[in-house]
Amino acid sequence: GTVTVTSNGGTKTVEVSVTVIPTGAVPFPNPVSLSDSILTFWGTSIPYAEIRIYGLAGELVKTLDEIYGASKVSWDGRNDQGNRVARGTYFYTAKDFKGKFVVK
Repeated sequence: GTVTVTSNGGTKTVEVSVTVIPTGAVPFPNPVSLSDSILTFWGTSIPYAEIRIYGLAGELVKTLDEIYGASKVSWDGRNDQGNRVARGTYFYTAKDFKGKFVVK
């Protein structure tokens, strides 16, 4: 979008972009590397989860579906297209089978 700034009698319109991190997103190993990319759900298993991993700009990087009875889930550092992602910080959300967040 755009923002108009007025100062000392002058006006300037500038382009801005806002990054929105998805509600319920949680950062994990920071920065992530392939040796430590394991998600832990408070040490308790959940019957089902859909896990979504996001980049810092809020873009969906990877979806891990139908994780049954897991308390830890490994991620190989690849996106949904099978390409390795850059080392860095990522966020994840996990929902149960009813769509309720189990990680916030």
